[in-house]
Amino acid sequence: MGSLIGKAHIVIIGGGVVGSCVAYFITSHPRYDRESHTVTVLEASSIGGGASGKAGGIIAAWADPSCLAPLSYRLHCELSVSHGGTQEWGFRNVYCADVDAMGEAVGHTATDENLTHFHSHAVSSPSTNPHPPGLDWITPNSITSYTELGRPENTAQVHPLLFTNKIADLAREQGANYVMGSAVSIDYTPDGSQAVSVSYKPKWSSDVIKIDASDVVVAAGPWTKSLLPEAPISESRNHSIVVRPQKPVSAYVLFPELHPKIPQKRIPPEIYSRPDGTIYSCAPSDRDVPLPETTDLVDVNLEICDRIYRDVSSVSQAFREGEIISRQACYRPFIVGRARDIGPLVGPTGIKSLWLASGHDSWGISNGPGTGKVISEMIIDGKPRILLYHPQLCLQLDREFLTPDLNTLAPYLWLLATQSSSHINPLHEQVLKGCNIVITENPELHLTWTDNRIFIKPIPPYMLSYAFWIAHLLPLPSDCTGGVRLEPPSNALVKAALGYMRTYYYLIQYQSDLHIAKQSGLLPPSATDITLEQFYAFIAGFGDIEDNQVSPRYSCYGTIRLSRLNLWAKIFLHRFQFYHINRQYSKYFARFYAPILFLFGILTVILSAMQVGLQADSDLHEGMYQWIVLQKTSLWFSVATLMCICAIGAVMTLVFAFMLSRELVFASKGFMTRKTFLPRKGNSWGNSP
Repeated sequence: MGSLIGKAHIVIIGGGVVGSCVAYFITSHPRYDRESHTVTVLEASSIGGGASGKAGGIIAAWADPSCLAPLSYRLHCELSVSHGGTQEWGFRNVYCADVDAMGEAVGHTATDENLTHFHSHAVSSPSTNPHPPGLDWITPNSITSYTELGRPENTAQVHPLLFTNKIADLAREQGANYVMGSAVSIDYTPDGSQAVSVSYKPKWSSDVIKIDASDVVVAAGPWTKSLLPEAPISESRNHSIVVRPQKPVSAYVLFPELHPKIPQKRIPPEIYSRPDGTIYSCAPSDRDVPLPETTDLVDVNLEICDRIYRDVSSVSQAFREGEIISRQACYRPFIVGRARDIGPLVGPTGIKSLWLASGHDSWGISNGPGTGKVISEMIIDGKPRILLYHPQLCLQLDREFLTPDLNTLAPYLWLLATQSSSHINPLHEQVLKGCNIVITENPELHLTWTDNRIFIKPIPPYMLSYAFWIAHLLPLPSDCTGGVRLEPPSNALVKAALGYMRTYYYLIQYQSDLHIAKQSGLLPPSATDITLEQFYAFIAGFGDIEDNQVSPRYSCYGTIRLSRLNLWAKIFLHRFQFYHINRQYSKYFARFYAPILFLFGILTVILSAMQVGLQADSDLHEGMYQWIVLQKTSLWFSVATLMCICAIGAVMTLVFAFMLSRELVFASKGFMTRKTFLPRKGNSWGNSP
């Protein structure tokens, strides 16, 4: 059950990229209701007035942390496709590299100092031919080492101020309210266990206004500690300049270490060429000036800005000859004691209704959409619905959905089962036929049946999360280059997952099916309150998936008889059984009792008849005529008994042969039909399969 029930007022403190993304994804959530739910964003100065408007704007699937960056990159791509990001906020894919460069050098003499180093995200060794083709705004002979960090497949950039303001505009269009004012305090219940309101001071007033809140999200960046002093978040100042060169430059983001001609300490600025024709560069952090009250009071050290200009000009004539159009500074939040891949702080705080989304360090623009998506699910759905990434996630997904044995048997399954992927009865019909629904976590057993049991694998909770699908399973948007995942799923995994989910399109078609699914544990606890209409909205798309889009196990077959799998496993899988149903010897041998007794009875009758016939014939030859009638009767009766047994055996053999041949003919016709016609598309909702 989600936490957003009835009337709700969500207050977001901070109108930067993170706060605006939280507002956008809350108002985009299917369960958001503009009539019942209110979203208020408090911003002290201006939208994107801090690092959200003055950062470089790199977007990377390989960014930190690895649990959030791939999802966030994917969301950036989708937002660009949906809302014209290329035109609206300069979204484009870029190259990114870590470089060493020798300032103002036409050539240089190697020294004893090792001038190369490796970035923590490097995906290649330093190039022996360091100057990449197309990098036209860095002096060719200045680069001494080029280490690739990202390519257009997994790296992009945006203009941060334009992106932040556009996301804020979209959130407003969907119902979010932006209020200009500084949050003064978060108010709690007397015992301090729950956040209940936010007090703020309007930008143009000294009055303090209180807003009642059902949920409070703190996305105030480096100003988080003024509201939550216990949060392990500190700040650092970054200066940057924007230069407009005389002609357009190629799309590169560089993280260089410069070695000026005059020996001095290495200088590691960041340099971004932007789609608006400008070049952005920022300097390392400093902590010379304490954090001001708001972003519009940030002090800019012009000397540092001039130093950035001189340093970058030493390796770029385009930069040196360009016009400086902005000198600026901002503060970025970082987690105290932070190690790589730890942070930001996203989620509940331990105080009910109080959420934290801060500490993004250099990756706030990149991870803003992912943070917004996750926080929205936490608030509206009551808990994190997905594990965004784990190094072993793909291995776990393989165990959850891959069916290698059934895929091996797929070319021969036409001998075992009806050749129709829609041959799956709804749950209420399974019950009507006397089948007990047995839960299994083995994907090989999903929709296999034996006697009065059918084995069904329940839907894992994360498979109901859109965020999980887009982070790990769905293909990229058509105009966004691929490769956003740190460990991309195999094509076999995607097909298996699609085939598995498609089976629920047939299993749950009516209200009674949904009721049975809930009672049987086929749906996760978080979906116990789902309605048939909501489930239809989720599952209907899977019904349109074609057979050639799913794994071989699901491409042509629905339910499969387990006993037949056990029989054919001896031939095609070279093992005794496909799956051992009986784990005890007594149950295993019990199934042979009836046929053994039947065979024993038949043989007993045959032997008795033969014995009677032989004895009667012997008596007749020995001249025992006083019982001649009985002897002849016994002889012919024994012959008749043997003939009846043979006739019964012949009839049973013929019946078995007829049934087997009929099934083979039916299977062959189905096999030829499937080879002739195009792959099946899903049926419309509510039709019987």
